Amino acid sequence: MGEEYRETLLKAADISLEDVVEAMSKISDEVRVKLASGPLPYRYDCGVCQAFGAPANSTVHFEDFDEPSMTVWIYHEVPKGKFRHRDENYYGPGANEIYERCLATYRAAGWTGEATDANA
Repeated sequence: MGEEYRETLLKAADISLEDVVEAMSKISDEVRVKLASGPLPYRYDCGVCQAFGAPANSTVHFEDFDEPSMTVWIYHEVPKGKFRHRDENYYGPGANEIYERCLATYRAAGWTGEATDANA
């Protein structure tokens, strides 16, 4: 991950789940419907990334923190701002936090399903 993206994530650290819930009503119906379908079958495929048309573990760069899509997207990415190794996307407490943030994002979009516990 580049330093520019890390800086973006650190700037987004104060975005809360309440901010995501508020922003959710302002994003496109297409993205919201995809998010509301919940997690993808394979744990390391990211439904949030997919909903926004980005490959999992991408470093999509947003600048406008007032843009609702930015708020919804970046919320699950924030833990990566503290990562120092690529494997942290898949193992350890940071990976668990990303997974929990993804689940919270799906729920904010209307998903009511069951999910496995974070276990990275």
